[in-house]
Amino acid sequence: MKMMSVMRDIYADIPGYGKHKINSAYALGGPELLRKTLDKNLGINPEYYAVVDFTGFEKMIDELMPEGVQLMSKKICRKILVYLEKG
Repeated sequence: MKMMSVMRDIYADIPGYGKHKINSAYALGGPELLRKTLDKNLGINPEYYAVVDFTGFEKMIDELMPEGVQLMSKKICRKILVYLEKG
């Protein structure tokens, strides 16, 4: 299984709707329009997908990685004030 994250504020051409933030595709036409938008703009055409809320995502990560995420090095993201230590 592969997972990816797309920045939701990217402007993209949404088929049938013109230019909008890419996260609007889901609101305008559900997962199928989002899939078409990803394909058209990024060349990504997922064969399968899952729709989960944040709680469901947390549960999925806990199930797939019960030992948690292991960082190989310290990570700092100053824009959103996140500091993660190695381990």
